[in-house]
Amino acid sequence: MATLCAPPDIARQVNHSQEAVDRYIKDCERIRFLVRRGMDIAEISHLTGRGKQVVKQHLEIIKHHHPELFEIGQEPDRCPDTGAGCSPKTQ
Repeated sequence: MATLCAPPDIARQVNHSQEAVDRYIKDCERIRFLVRRGMDIAEISHLTGRGKQVVKQHLEIIKHHHPELFEIGQEPDRCPDTGAGCSPKTQ
């Protein structure tokens, strides 16, 4: 089983800046949140400002680690920016 590392350790291991690793982690959290809202790749790409290929890569990782997020009828989770609870996309 892989051990999760702190962002500074990840940055050193992949030879990227701390800012790049932080941005990647934040993007992944936002994409996970948008998946929970039922958004598709085009919507996620538009809302995050990331290309569709980048979104697809994040989705593959998220699907591997959190397949339950892709099941219908999931409860809404917390907004990654504010921590507030958000309503599912039903309106």
